[in-house]
Amino acid sequence: MSHLIDSYRLISSKLKKKKFPMRKPNYSEAIDQYAQIMNSFKREGNLMYAAFCCLSIGRCEQAIKNASSAEASCYIDSGYLMWESELRSYEDDFISFEENVTEAINCYLLAIKIYQNYKRFSIMGTLFFELASILKRLNKYEEAAEYFHKASEIMRTESPITAINALKEATKCKILECDYKGACDLLDGMVAIATESIQQDKRTAQVLANQVEQHQLQQQYHSYPLSASSSLSLSLYPYALIEARVSLILLYILQDNFLKSQSHLGKLVNDITEHEGQSSDLTEESIALLNNLLMACERKETNGLQAIQRELWSSLSDVQNDILQKIWCANKMLL
Repeated sequence: MSHLIDSYRLISSKLKKKKFPMRKPNYSEAIDQYAQIMNSFKREGNLMYAAFCCLSIGRCEQAIKNASSAEASCYIDSGYLMWESELRSYEDDFISFEENVTEAINCYLLAIKIYQNYKRFSIMGTLFFELASILKRLNKYEEAAEYFHKASEIMRTESPITAINALKEATKCKILECDYKGACDLLDGMVAIATESIQQDKRTAQVLANQVEQHQLQQQYHSYPLSASSSLSLSLYPYALIEARVSLILLYILQDNFLKSQSHLGKLVNDITEHEGQSSDLTEESIALLNNLLMACERKETNGLQAIQRELWSSLSDVQNDILQKIWCANKMLL
């Protein structure tokens, strides 16, 4: 191991020395040397030094060609190796000062900045999402929620369903942090994206219908099919809308904001009616139970809450059931 470290330091010192002021260092040669040492570090399980080598390669790429995709890839690989090193310590219950976390985040942000210059928004969104997912695994929920939210903002135009998924993950982090107001704000964002996307799909469908009507030919219809993404969104956006709406109802009940909860309950009924058959597995009985839950909590009639919880359990997601359990625990204290 020590000889590899010495080799790494030797290459770095050569790049810093300037024997000839007008002559640039041989960065291409240094890249090959760093790559060889990096692979040796990986084989020996020293991920941090492998990450340092990868970061050095990125700096060499920067010196050769400013802000290239090769440079960005090196930063991503370096950050990923740092994450792997940190996660190993975390999963093995080793004491860690988490100094690698900040370095790994910085590596990802450097790569994102490069892709921003190239306007590669899909890659930027993916990197923010990956960054947030790892932070969530490390139980850093506040930071994870921030980067999930950034991923959603970037992907909102290019892939609304991906943006909704990122907001969904951010909401989970907010709930784990007991930041229920922040979770509601994110869910409102999910509702807005889903509603806009549903309206866009309706306009697209109407345009296609008009084209079919104008041409009066069945073959012409096949020339203007709905895209795969549009067909997919027609089934997913209503589902996402209603899932977010149910979560909002439960979170507002948990915060004793019964007026807002009642408002979303009314909107939920309208949404289910409008998108009947393609939006949710919620039944009329489930809606009635949500209403009973709302009224029971508002009136502080806690005796029947456990029965309502049992009846609702199978209709809700895991996160929603966690909120429901928090509602039960909060009201149980009133007994």
